[in-house]
Amino acid sequence: INAEYGEARQLHNTIFERQIPKDSKMETALVDMYGRRGSPEEAQHVFDQIANPSAITWNLLLSSYGNSRQTDPKAIEIYDRMLAAGHKPDRLTFISLLRICNQHKLAKQAVEYLNQMQTVYQIKPEPTHYVLVFRTLCYSGQTEEAEKIIESMNSPPTIGLWVILLKSCFRSRNQEKAKYFYDKIKELDPNHQKAEEIYQKIINSNTKGSQQTVDKH
Repeated sequence: INAEYGEARQLHNTIFERQIPKDSKMETALVDMYGRRGSPEEAQHVFDQIANPSAITWNLLLSSYGNSRQTDPKAIEIYDRMLAAGHKPDRLTFISLLRICNQHKLAKQAVEYLNQMQTVYQIKPEPTHYVLVFRTLCYSGQTEEAEKIIESMNSPPTIGLWVILLKSCFRSRNQEKAKYFYDKIKELDPNHQKAEEIYQKIINSNTKGSQQTVDKH
């Protein structure tokens, strides 16, 4: 990433040194370039110099934060600014928002965005949206909330979603739920090796925990 950032910075310096006139397309390209190379701060710096950013540019800026693992949770405020500027969000906007929520375990916010995209903007959630929401909820210890979402989904849950739910049982040690999620995966793919490994780890973990409790007494 450092090498890619260096290339982006060098190109930006060349444009500045040669006094090449910048237009909205070039500035948008620079925002995209910095975002792809893991530097949302530089993308933000370029963005702030654009007089009237388009919806595409707003999305690229938001994406630069969503793709970075070292972003500030306040990055979601960009979304509010985007709306205030009169631009409507699209499927990509919400993917970026949900990535930021996932990075910072903003479970409540993630659910709100999932609801908002459907009820306010009539955007049909894709598997990627659901995966990000489920990860955020399950990694925040809110597996039951993720299960509630299944009831309102417009299509059956994918194997990926069931695997996320199954993984959450490793932390909660809920063997009954683990068996339920595991069976759901096996219905879709009887030979799903990863699910088998996860389920066995949960069973073994519970067995060890029970044995340790017995040993203490």
